[in-house]
Amino acid sequence: MTPRKITRQVIVGDDRVGRVRIGGGAPVVVQTMNAGYTHDIDACVAEINRYAKAGADIVRVAVPERKDTEALKEVMRQVNVPVVADVHFHYQRALEAVEAGVHKIRLNPGNISDRDQVNQVIDACKERGIPIRIGVNEGSIIERKDKARRAEELGKFFAGHKSGHLLALMIAKLEEYLDIFAERDFHDVCISAKSMDAALVIDIYSEISKRFDYPLHLGVTHAGTRDSGCIRSISALSTLLANGIGDTVRISYASDHIDEVKDAIEMLCCLGMR
Repeated sequence: MTPRKITRQVIVGDDRVGRVRIGGGAPVVVQTMNAGYTHDIDACVAEINRYAKAGADIVRVAVPERKDTEALKEVMRQVNVPVVADVHFHYQRALEAVEAGVHKIRLNPGNISDRDQVNQVIDACKERGIPIRIGVNEGSIIERKDKARRAEELGKFFAGHKSGHLLALMIAKLEEYLDIFAERDFHDVCISAKSMDAALVIDIYSEISKRFDYPLHLGVTHAGTRDSGCIRSISALSTLLANGIGDTVRISYASDHIDEVKDAIEMLCCLGMR
């Protein structure tokens, strides 16, 4: 086992639910995500509490519509773990989640074309002390067919690597996002870089761990059901963790998310991290 890299630390939570520390040498944090609708308050609360009882440290919820962010305050009043709002395309949902007092935002700056809107979200989170997770994934990078100079320059660095072009694109996009946050002097950031290819996940996180000191959220996208997804996810995530890389994890299944929590905890126990 390689000693863990000490990254910056962000704090998620408040006095009521407790403060969960990510990075900075803190224990690896287990996350999962609700499968149901956030605006269905009773079902949402029951789901979060079920995951928390199983050992989840943080739970993410989707907020695609105004009715979801309107439900957030009541949802958080009834649960005992920090809640992350998953924002994809509508910056206003992020601002509403911040106003509701959410504990963390998951944001993809590439899905919001107006830079001023992204800056509004960053400034609102900075004012409230709310961390933001940003990330890239293989699917969105391929769809955008990014040809930026930075990616081309990185491509020369990864020449000869079997996934060198994709690695270059993902790192270039991540650097582009981080530049936005640096310009706003905002550093309460977690980063992720995901793929459904376990080997690529190992390669990309190994590389970004060398380049950045932000805490890393580990995950494999589109892992599948538990039968196949556990092999795909754990082969990548345990390799990274054993090599000292990673501050928080989510094993992602297209099935009951309670198994995500159980398997993540079992993985950490096997590695002597719980």
